[in-house]
Amino acid sequence: MKITEEFINSIAPNQNAVTNGLGLVKKNSFAKLNISNDETVLFGECKGSGASNYITSADFINQDTPVFRCTCPSRQFPCKHSIGLLFAYINGKKFEAAEIPADILEKREKIEQREEKKKAEGEKGPKKINKSALKKKIAAQIEGLELLEKIVGNFVQAGLGTINAKTIQIMNEQVKQLGNYYLSGPQTVLKDFLLLFEHGNDREEIYSQAVDLLIMMNSLCRRGKEYLNKRIEDPELESEQDSMIAELLGHAWQLSELKTLGRVQNDVGLIQLCFNCFASEGRNEYVDY
Repeated sequence: MKITEEFINSIAPNQNAVTNGLGLVKKNSFAKLNISNDETVLFGECKGSGASNYITSADFINQDTPVFRCTCPSRQFPCKHSIGLLFAYINGKKFEAAEIPADILEKREKIEQREEKKKAEGEKGPKKINKSALKKKIAAQIEGLELLEKIVGNFVQAGLGTINAKTIQIMNEQVKQLGNYYLSGPQTVLKDFLLLFEHGNDREEIYSQAVDLLIMMNSLCRRGKEYLNKRIEDPELESEQDSMIAELLGHAWQLSELKTLGRVQNDVGLIQLCFNCFASEGRNEYVDY
């Protein structure tokens, strides 16, 4: 394993992770330190805030793309425990030789299977478009945007002051309906709109944000229908690349699509300028930037 301080700094999500990882080593927080017999995996246990130790590992079966795992709840990757594990190694801490844990071997196998599947799919070439299924999906999306257009129109006509607990309860059911129309993007915006009235107290601030979201939803309806009507006429028409409308409607780009569009580059270096993580209530998940 080619591990140096420069390497650790290069993979750390931020300086805090480096400082905290090194701090774990200085405090002797690692209860166990192990290295596999073939010297491809570092793994161990680190004391944390919980009752049980965190189990962390660094798998160097592929030197260029090591895999880090940890049972801690941190959203940073690699976390400070994985960083600490590497610092313990380069600082000469004693690592006991041991067999590679079964769960790591199992995860290695899954990664290999995924890579083989990707390779096989790449050799087959891009998937053929099921025009009939795509037309049905696009028709459903257009129908969903028409529903959203009515919802936005009702809010504008009735006024934001009429929104109450009963309105929110009814509208939450319509938020769920948008999921049936393959419109995860507009669904999230509408959910964010309703959450303003569920949790906010400052009416002036709520109304200001609510108007912005109404404008966004109106724009999504107008621009989205234009885009989808073009695609339903020609199912082989590529998703728009010069605007974010496909993504805003909920499209998730597949690697095969990006390859076909010539949007894939290999052996590219990336520099992380910052890291931000927040809980999106509308999406009901954590978002990392």
